[in-house]
Amino acid sequence: MRWLLFLPLLAAISGCDFIRQVNNTFNVSLENRTASPVHILKPGEDFDQANRLDQGGFRTVQFLVGEPGETITFRVGANGSVFQQVTCTISDDTSYPSVVYASNGTFCVDW
Repeated sequence: MRWLLFLPLLAAISGCDFIRQVNNTFNVSLENRTASPVHILKPGEDFDQANRLDQGGFRTVQFLVGEPGETITFRVGANGSVFQQVTCTISDDTSYPSVVYASNGTFCVDW
């Protein structure tokens, strides 16, 4: 287990992809930048209190590492109805991605 102490050093040397490969997962931040509460749903989720984001709220969801070119679709809605969706594409340098719901749309950031 002493090798775990070297993970930060190895990550610095080899870049973020090393951490993604070791953990086999990556996190996506879901953010609500509007004045109204909304649900931002990852694939397979239903409307639930756990995915409701108040004004300025955010949460983090986790995915298995995908291949560049693979897509993930997120839905945005309220009161049990979806009113927007956005499809984000995994790239070679996807490291700290987020999905942002704002007054002018829903966006994939840093994918």
